Amino acid sequence: MTSRLDRKSGIGILLSTFLQMLICSSAFAQTSPRDAAPNFARLHLSDFVLENAEEIVGRCRGTHDEIVMHQGVRVLCYHGIVRATPGVAEYNRGYSIAYLNSPGGDIAHSMTLGREIFRNGAYAIVDQHCHSACGSYLLPSAKRLYITNNTVMSMHTATPRTPNDFVLSRFANELRDIMSGGQTGEGDVDIGERIIPLINEYDSFYREFVIGEMDFFKLIARDVAFAQRYREIFRTLSRRRGYSCKPQAGLHFIIGPEYLDEFNLKTIRAWFPDQRSEFVELMQNTAETDALIYDFDDHPFWIPGMGLVSPQSCLAGLATNADAPAE
Repeated sequence: MTSRLDRKSGIGILLSTFLQMLICSSAFAQTSPRDAAPNFARLHLSDFVLENAEEIVGRCRGTHDEIVMHQGVRVLCYHGIVRATPGVAEYNRGYSIAYLNSPGGDIAHSMTLGREIFRNGAYAIVDQHCHSACGSYLLPSAKRLYITNNTVMSMHTATPRTPNDFVLSRFANELRDIMSGGQTGEGDVDIGERIIPLINEYDSFYREFVIGEMDFFKLIARDVAFAQRYREIFRTLSRRRGYSCKPQAGLHFIIGPEYLDEFNLKTIRAWFPDQRSEFVELMQNTAETDALIYDFDDHPFWIPGMGLVSPQSCLAGLATNADAPAE
């Protein structure tokens, strides 16, 4: 009698164990190795990035839009201009880290890439450069930022929000020559003939880019002002009367720690220089043509042809050198 009970009990235990094994194997089958690896790595991803950033930088520099494996963790290496990929509406690649080194590029494709970074919950290693569309859309998409030494992050434009801004953005230099009585190389120009087609074009631009940008920032749960604050600053500087530091050609807005904090972009490691003159050295080609402004400052600290300037000299109309701290 006892032996029969023992046998039944033993069979019951075996059946229970077998059922548990089936349940576990079914759950494992629903998660592919590609999906499982980033989730596991993310448990200690901050430490992993801190320990392996230099090796990842060395591996990714010069590699454009390619996923590599580093110690079992998938890394997107994106070094170069963000270009539209024909036929690619959305990416669906799994990776935990995005290496970013880019001067910017195509707006729509930058938002596509930004959505992928966000959906992966990827950390970003920002190396050397992240300008224009990289600064506007890729930076805010990352869960955390690791910023290498001597790296500059900036924006130098913003998506036009009105037909007037759209027209000015399309042929600002030529319009400036026309309004000032200068020559365009084509003789007399009917401004209306140039502007009306652009106004008509703005409708499709608004649907694709303006609404697209608002939807993008809603998805990544950031304030769209992150990408639009540049336009407010540029407009304010351009309209000041008796102000000697108006940007003559262009303006580069350099992203600093206050800007990251304002829009809740978290870092696990960040580099910012002690002196703003270091930015000029890191952006030599840009500084030859564009004014440079830092974080939430109201005045450029660098004006082509004037050099380093102070707020006092801008208001007084005097160009005097002032290498103010970047704090």
